[in-house]
Amino acid sequence: MSAFLLVCLLAAPAAAAPASVDEEQKLVDYFLKTPTSDLNPQLINRFMALDMERVPEAKRPGVSAKRLELNALRKSMESKTKPPIRRAGLEPPKSCDAEEGDEKLPQTMKSVGFEPITEDESHMLQGKTKCSECELVLEFTMTRVIVKADPKKKKPAMKHLFLHGKDPLMALVSQYRQGSKGGTNFFGAGFFGACR
Repeated sequence: MSAFLLVCLLAAPAAAAPASVDEEQKLVDYFLKTPTSDLNPQLINRFMALDMERVPEAKRPGVSAKRLELNALRKSMESKTKPPIRRAGLEPPKSCDAEEGDEKLPQTMKSVGFEPITEDESHMLQGKTKCSECELVLEFTMTRVIVKADPKKKKPAMKHLFLHGKDPLMALVSQYRQGSKGGTNFFGAGFFGACR
């Protein structure tokens, strides 16, 4: 990922969404077919401003995943300038948003660099970082995905948790999966930021 693309993602002024449906479709196709590192930074804000209701239903999971990937990269870039204790003196949010989609969205998330994590891994991260789940969503790249219930197939709604593969918290998840407790938070390897 070029630093230029990330700087443009952070600094570019908000651009108006494309005017015509044809322009929107071309923009969607461009973002879905182009590797993230090769994207034109000047088009990112237009893509992020698209109305999902106007995106063809078959392309919505891909558009959602690409938006989440771009947001994750923005958060990763911003995290380099944040203090180690990120939410000192702030109350944890009472609720946070989740991405909603069909059963294709979790697979699409994996294709753009997100790694699924379990509830146990989420609880471990909450303990290590002193962040609530919503704070992990706000401060890191944790993404909550709700796959809608399908009454026809008798499938209930399902919650999935993801972290972007480049999020430093993935190192803690990897240690946890290998059975390692890692170093102490402040003096050993393994301090990746905390909320308090």
